[in-house]
Amino acid sequence: MIFSREFAPDLHQVLAATEVGERFAFARFGTGECAILKGERVYAAGSRWHGDPERNATYYQGLKAAWECTDPRWYVGISCPCCNPPQHRWYMGNLHVPRERLTFAQLFMGSNWPKTRQWLLENRKNYILVGPHKADFEVPENTFEPNWDWTQLRTNLSQIDGKTPIMFAAGPLGKILCHELLPTTHGPLIDIGSALDLEMFERPTRLYHHRPLRQKLKKKKDIKQNKVRKALWLRTCKWKLAEKQVHKA
Repeated sequence: MIFSREFAPDLHQVLAATEVGERFAFARFGTGECAILKGERVYAAGSRWHGDPERNATYYQGLKAAWECTDPRWYVGISCPCCNPPQHRWYMGNLHVPRERLTFAQLFMGSNWPKTRQWLLENRKNYILVGPHKADFEVPENTFEPNWDWTQLRTNLSQIDGKTPIMFAAGPLGKILCHELLPTTHGPLIDIGSALDLEMFERPTRLYHHRPLRQKLKKKKDIKQNKVRKALWLRTCKWKLAEKQVHKA
């Protein structure tokens, strides 16, 4: 599997490799993960998890180890240059994988979300889901507080037979488990993030889950939020053109 950093084609590659049971792990590093890798405190209100480098040292160390993985089966998504140029620059300056194994952290979002969600729903019986609700293996919504011990979960997942894919909707813990299970499992390990949140939480948890409102809005707060919805709804991230602009800046 070789990423081109084109939005729809890279999603197609991940889904196609998953369908044939290719042995790989794909973890996505975004805003919260960037703060953790920098050793900063983080509070991700939308995803209900937050962390402190001293209280949650095990998680911080686990995520750092995942980020620094150089296994040839390890694929990474990072904040793209069109959505978050400062984070993109930081990630690119601290990269541990070659560019052919690098793509968008937003790969399952925006204009790729409908296809991702449809695929996950249609193939629900064919993979193991790890998440906070309605999953095969449930984890707390916030595994950081208190420091939730994932040792037994890792053991259980490592014993899954065959090439059964494992999908993680578990925040930073999903990235950690993708990394720790890569040497022992034989199927795809994929950090799907919030792609199935509508099913697990039975309501939208991210702005990209909301269609933009069409009616005329009066309150400045509502107008501002609707602009964000329009920007995120079915957005197609563009790497190459944006990257040139980032480097020029």
